Amino acid sequence: MIRVNDKHLYNPANLGIIVATTLLPGAWISPGQWGNDLAFAALFVALGGTVVARARRVDIAWVFLGAWLGLVALRVLVLGQSWAVWMHQLGSGALLLFAFFMISDPMTIPNDTRGRILYAVLVACVAYAWAYVLFRPNALPWALFLATPLVPLIDRIWKAPRFEWRAATPARG
Repeated sequence: MIRVNDKHLYNPANLGIIVATTLLPGAWISPGQWGNDLAFAALFVALGGTVVARARRVDIAWVFLGAWLGLVALRVLVLGQSWAVWMHQLGSGALLLFAFFMISDPMTIPNDTRGRILYAVLVACVAYAWAYVLFRPNALPWALFLATPLVPLIDRIWKAPRFEWRAATPARG
């Protein structure tokens, strides 16, 4: 819908979440709907890892998770909390869904690896500030929404070919 240099500016799912929660009375996000079950988290990582590997965008998912979980670990240490708080974040289905299916959308993220790494860390920092400095809900979708307008600038700084889906090659037998 909104494009810059023939590339989506916003991830359509992220834009839909922001528009719905902002403009529709009663609309809300339930991060708990995805649960905190370890088996479910492992399934998300396996399936999400497959998707981002196929899209050749594994870097942004793992860097984002590392940055986010690192910031939460630092908070746990500083506040003297139980590591159960960190483990609860680690197993969050909503976090894993975000990392493997939303922030990693190849049509809306920087083209260059350096840009994707910077962008992943930036989104994690904005989400952390949104959640733990401003104490506002829905930190992950809001951080992605707020950071997304920087993608065209990042693409201008680090030039790289735009993402294109490749056709699957048939298995030889």
